[in-house]
Amino acid sequence: MGKRIAIIGGGPAGLAAAKAIGLEPNAKDKFSNVDLYERHSNVGGLWTYTGNKDLVRAQVPSTTNENSGEILSASARTSEERFVSPMYENMETNIPKDIMQFRDFPMPEEYESFPTRGEIADYIRSYARTIPSNVNLLYNKNIISLTKKDNEWELVYQDLNDRDNEIARKYDDVVLAQGHFDSPYIPDVPGLKEWYNKDPESITHSKYFNNVKPYKGKNVLIIGNSASGLDIATQCITYAKSVTMSSKSESPFKDVIISDVGQIGVVAKYDINDNRSVTTVDGEKIKDIDVVIFALAIFTRYHF
Repeated sequence: MGKRIAIIGGGPAGLAAAKAIGLEPNAKDKFSNVDLYERHSNVGGLWTYTGNKDLVRAQVPSTTNENSGEILSASARTSEERFVSPMYENMETNIPKDIMQFRDFPMPEEYESFPTRGEIADYIRSYARTIPSNVNLLYNKNIISLTKKDNEWELVYQDLNDRDNEIARKYDDVVLAQGHFDSPYIPDVPGLKEWYNKDPESITHSKYFNNVKPYKGKNVLIIGNSASGLDIATQCITYAKSVTMSSKSESPFKDVIISDVGQIGVVAKYDINDNRSVTTVDGEKIKDIDVVIFALAIFTRYHF
């Protein structure tokens, strides 16, 4: 009897693993079944655009990967509402397509050098259609637990279309390809928790950024000056009243930072009662902050 293989995650890595296994010589004899589990309704992984993220917000602070770092609204029902992607509306890749594409599956010639998120999602779904039919693509399946028992792995999943039902299956080998961007990091800084308790809508993380519309006419503070922070600042500057970036070191993208974006050091204190102000480690203070966006790390988390 052939081996039973489970693949967790329907992003590029999981799909590449699925295709490689499916194309193995005599695959039907080597593997009795190959199942790929994806909790969204389609493949794409990180590039799955979930759109409206209003039903999920960041937990403040969030300093560990031991939990999701998220607070989920009870009204969130679909997989896209429950498991939001960091992908935002006007996202473009910062890696040239010739480097990013699968070796055996080139991107369309009509794509620009830096494709949009929608083009990448379409490309990944086209790639998935080249996976041999002996691989089962299982959508809307959320992994609950994965346990080694003797020489087998017991995988328990929940069908998101039937949440009262948990199903257990056994496998010989498991491929973990669920990605690295799950739990947002928000540091525990004096005053931040009190600020959040009084005005939770004003504290967020780049994972939940979708577009600039909510920031029109507002004073926006972005914590972090790497790729996501810079991209969000660039988008916000034409809509917001002001945009300021806080960072502990010089940005690796300093040559493309817009001059209208203010720069301050590391924030040491938040004080919503003092004119919604923050104070940096070197004593600089800025006031009248409407929104704080943490563009910091996202933890890898194994939730099963």
